[in-house]
Amino acid sequence: MYMTFSQMFLTVYIPFFLAFLGSCLLTPASQNSENCGEGVESSDDYALFGHIFDTLHVSDDSECATRCMANDTCQSYNIQTNRVSGTQQCELNNHSRRSKPHDFKQRQGFIYYGSVPVLCPINTCNAEGECQCHPGYKGTRCLIRKYE
Repeated sequence: MYMTFSQMFLTVYIPFFLAFLGSCLLTPASQNSENCGEGVESSDDYALFGHIFDTLHVSDDSECATRCMANDTCQSYNIQTNRVSGTQQCELNNHSRRSKPHDFKQRQGFIYYGSVPVLCPINTCNAEGECQCHPGYKGTRCLIRKYE
């Protein structure tokens, strides 16, 4: 079954975001100064090289995400954007862009997905409006992607 990006976003990423947000809101404010949990980042035409521990052929992006989440070793994955024989190549990585930044490189035809810490909404910006951005973002309000 092929899922559109919108369907994948609604069925895979929104539930995770809500779970992470829920864990953040349930954490007392005194423990809420850094990370609430983990979220997911993606980068088109990028991949993590040299840390693949398993290569699978999957029917869609959500199957690759599910396989990664079900494996304790998996910290990120690269997925082929074009289909070959009705499947996509899914590469599970035992590291992430954050742990091995020099191995994160351009790779046409793939999308990199990795976990990133989610900052708690409380106290992430100071009185001057300067915010601590999520990895992969920059700017005064953290709206500019670093890898675009």
